Amino acid sequence: MRVDSIRPDVTSLILQVSQKAPHPELLKSVEKDVFRTHDVTAEVALTPMGHAVIWKRQSSVLCELIAEQSLASTATRSCLLQKIRGCKTHIVRPATGNWEYSVSSQLELLEPDQFLGAHEDLLSDLHRATISHVFPTRNRLSPAPLSLLMLEVTGHAISVHSFHSFPAHCGIVRTQSLLELNPMPGFSS
Repeated sequence: MRVDSIRPDVTSLILQVSQKAPHPELLKSVEKDVFRTHDVTAEVALTPMGHAVIWKRQSSVLCELIAEQSLASTATRSCLLQKIRGCKTHIVRPATGNWEYSVSSQLELLEPDQFLGAHEDLLSDLHRATISHVFPTRNRLSPAPLSLLMLEVTGHAISVHSFHSFPAHCGIVRTQSLLELNPMPGFSS
């Protein structure tokens, strides 16, 4: 199933978590939104490669980025930098922000018929997504790459689920993030 699209090779993707937001010109977002809850702001953006979620709490920043390795920053403020392979889970406790962050990432490479079924399931979930985007494809008979991101607030935690399809490689990248908030001094909810 060869498909021409704007998506990169799914095997070149990395997950980066850092305490610095990427430069806005590097993101080239196709959809974005901002959410505020408690004392946290979450800027979410879908990109041709994946997504960015930038958490801000007072003067602290935490950024989750799915991108090609060439765009990843090797800045000293990186808490995590890994290729997306199989299924991995990490817990990050940044020095600032008074929060705990965990993230699971998974790359599924499927047989073409399995991919088409999973892709149809994702299409049916587009209406439930917080933000979503269906990318153009040059072949009208092939599935279009898509991304969807769901953000949910429960108590003092914010969860984000993302799904990105890569039809050219019959791949689906999934992430699940949880940001657990501890009270900040001087803040009452």
